[in-house]
Amino acid sequence: MNGPGIVPPQPSDGTRSGLRVLFVLLAVLSCGMLAWAPLLRVALLRRRNAVDWVLCGASFVLTIVLVALLGNGGDSGESGNSNSPRDNAVVTILVIQAIAVAVYYLVSDIRHFRAVDAQNASRAYGQQQFPYAAPQPQRQQPVQPQVHQTQLPTPRADYNPYRDTPTSTPAPTAPVVPDPAATPTPGPGPAGPAAPRIDQVRAELDELSDYLRKEEGR
Repeated sequence: MNGPGIVPPQPSDGTRSGLRVLFVLLAVLSCGMLAWAPLLRVALLRRRNAVDWVLCGASFVLTIVLVALLGNGGDSGESGNSNSPRDNAVVTILVIQAIAVAVYYLVSDIRHFRAVDAQNASRAYGQQQFPYAAPQPQRQQPVQPQVHQTQLPTPRADYNPYRDTPTSTPAPTAPVVPDPAATPTPGPGPAGPAAPRIDQVRAELDELSDYLRKEEGR
């Protein structure tokens, strides 16, 4: 397999001409006994053409049959000629086959290499026009700042916000002790209306004690 624009190596014109002469002489000089060789050459050149393989096989089978019939002809005749009519017919068929195969081989070989040369020329032209794909400049993507996300703990299946939420208990505060120096000492106020009441109660108690003493003296 050859990629696009790559021209595969091909034989030169001198090599092609030499091979054509060789296969034509091989078919003609053998009197058609090797007529299948040029057909095999064409079938190998055009591998996908089934007709070439069929013609090569048919020529090979026909050559074997004709050679088998050669020499098994009828009477030699009164003239002393060893060739029978059947042998003459077989040789004639072999010669005609050799000429037909030679013509077919030359036409097929020339057409094949003309098509190959045209295809190679188009590939070479395309390779000159576009020797290689121009490299595209690579775009540098701007670097995005990475944001560190704090992963929150996953709540449990039995999570209850009213039960599992910790209640903050305020810390006990020390009682404020008043400074005695800063606290003003109240002075003696004026005697109010409660003083005569106290004297009256004291006088009644004295009378009650005197009365008890008298009762005890009796």
